[in-house]
Amino acid sequence: MFRVDISLPMDRTVVLPIFAGVLLHILMDLLTIQGPALFTPFSATRFQLDWFYFVDIAPLAISTPLVVLTLWKLGSPKLRTRVIAVLLVAVLATGAWRGVTKAEVVAAEPGAAVIPTQNPQTWWTWRGLPNGSVDVSLVEAGRSSPLFRATFPLLQVNGSPAGLAPSRAIAESTLDYTAFTSNAYAIALNATLLSDGTWALGYFDPVRLAMARYSGTENAFSPADLVVYVASNGSVRTVWP
Repeated sequence: MFRVDISLPMDRTVVLPIFAGVLLHILMDLLTIQGPALFTPFSATRFQLDWFYFVDIAPLAISTPLVVLTLWKLGSPKLRTRVIAVLLVAVLATGAWRGVTKAEVVAAEPGAAVIPTQNPQTWWTWRGLPNGSVDVSLVEAGRSSPLFRATFPLLQVNGSPAGLAPSRAIAESTLDYTAFTSNAYAIALNATLLSDGTWALGYFDPVRLAMARYSGTENAFSPADLVVYVASNGSVRTVWP
């Protein structure tokens, strides 16, 4: 927009469409399974309505030719308007379909958080259990039993737990840990006390781990998403496997 060989008047005819495009982008992201962190850098909390997966086939199939028509100025303005209308119908229909199936899953899994998949009929659900573990399931709307289920402990300690609490406080104050939590549904920890007194704190998201196991993409060499090494003197080293 601001290349030296382009001269655009910075009036409402230019600024308002740009501003509207930014707002529309944010609002559309809010409809997905991992919406924007609106208050970054003050808060890593993401806001999402879970109406859509990252990309849905019907809206994508219509929006792609619409982009082509617009960029290359093909067809009449009336044709492009009609395509936009069809796109809005596809977006609303896809969201309504997911809304119905989500209501069914929520009714069948009360108290569980739900996450859409590429298939509008199936949803991931997860909940914390009283025994300190997380139950993760893949549920299909209208089906009595889950397609997949896995349970993970939220905390597993290998070695004496003495000294774990201050080491966790140090690890969880790092920017790496904040970055990890910004993209995690739930947080589990495998803590191992090494022979030199260093704590190896392996953080992972049990929900994403269940998804990886179901799809067969689990990284067998590193079950943790983030490993923070906290030495006895308080020094920190982080590794993203």
